[in-house]
Amino acid sequence: MNGVHGPDTLSQCLMNGVHGPDTLGQSLMNGVHGHDTLGQCLMNRVHGHDTLGQCLMNGVHGADTLGQSLINRGHGPGTLGQSLINRRHGPDTLSQCLMNGVHGPNTLGQSLMNGVHGPDTLSP
Repeated sequence: MNGVHGPDTLSQCLMNGVHGPDTLGQSLMNGVHGHDTLGQCLMNRVHGHDTLGQCLMNGVHGADTLGQSLINRGHGPGTLGQSLINRRHGPDTLSQCLMNGVHGPNTLGQSLMNGVHGPDTLSP
């Protein structure tokens, strides 16, 4: 899923909002910040870098523990077995989509981030 750029390889950013392609070691999704290492936040909108033990994506809240939801927008904290990011849907299992914008749950073999497109394979 690529917002304003052309398709990137898997070694680049799976989802790139306003930045150029990132390596897999960098941020899978980078909203308004520069590149982050994998040990930092995979997606960080309005906050600084978070450790992997914290929230992989943090919308408007502080860091959450890994036991909680890696990103939780309008819902309460969820277990790791739930959705890593849950926007408009209920909790999803880890085998489902790590991030689900407007679609139903996807398997882990599908797209890690699915914005407005159908499921994508993990392979580039």
